[in-house]
Amino acid sequence: MQARSKKALIGAAFLLAVAGLVFVGLRGCTLMPWSKAGTSGKARVRITRDFGKPMKDASVPVKSGQSAMDVLKGVADVRTEYGGGFVASIEGLSSQSGGGRTSDWFYYVNGILAGSGAVSYQVKPGDNIWWDYHPWSRDSMASAVVGAYPMPFTRGAAEGKRTSLVVYGKGMEGPAREAGAYLGRSGASVAYSSDVAGFARGRVPAIAFLTTAQAQGTPWVTDLLKAGSRSGAFVALDGGRLVALDGSGKPAPDSAGLSATIVSTGSGIGDASPVWLVLCANSEGVSRASRLLTAGGGMDGRFGVAVEAGGQLLSLPR
Repeated sequence: MQARSKKALIGAAFLLAVAGLVFVGLRGCTLMPWSKAGTSGKARVRITRDFGKPMKDASVPVKSGQSAMDVLKGVADVRTEYGGGFVASIEGLSSQSGGGRTSDWFYYVNGILAGSGAVSYQVKPGDNIWWDYHPWSRDSMASAVVGAYPMPFTRGAAEGKRTSLVVYGKGMEGPAREAGAYLGRSGASVAYSSDVAGFARGRVPAIAFLTTAQAQGTPWVTDLLKAGSRSGAFVALDGGRLVALDGSGKPAPDSAGLSATIVSTGSGIGDASPVWLVLCANSEGVSRASRLLTAGGGMDGRFGVAVEAGGQLLSLPR
């Protein structure tokens, strides 16, 4: 009875949210693991809960043919259900439904919500495989994260290297090119554009540097921010102010006084071309955001980041 109810709930929610995609792409599936000899390099496997709260973090050798499920089972206690087809729990933390909330395990490959089951993705050396347990609904979908930076610009979930686009508004070229140079040194192929209004999402991974005033005057940006938690941004603009959102898309109590935010948005499961928004309310925000994107490490393990006046770093959603 429990299994039938869970299947019905999952199917109904995701048919509304992302027609044509199946829940196996989110929670991962498992078959019998391949047994190929040989190890070449390592991958990072991170396990968190509630949008990035740490549970486990390991660097593991990658054997040829190993799936994302194989490497997960190598570092954590995993329980499956439906004949081994879905992740039921990791480290004893189980999928739950009730009180209008559904919480499940989701996995990200190099900063992108995986578009296939965990058994289908063969892990490559250098990959960042991240499992997070959090609430979801058809109105809340974290389809990309900033916490695997400099991925997905240096490498995404798909095979082959792609050119990433750095877009910047007036007065934002300096920090944009500094971040682009950092990405280039990290192995990314980068192109630049000052045509903010003419930017079209969905072609390549992109990162846009804008003041809050520029963001308010750019339709595609305001559309993303209006979508709020549905796009995974977890930030809003209110009269020119940056407002942090909680996991359900509502303004957080400590959301005032932000000087900058860095968030990643996607169109849904497996979107290989996410759009990052670097939004700055003042010069302090520009400086702090630039340091986060060129020094490395400050965004590690976070779904999104916000900078308060004075420089304190907050995780998004709140």
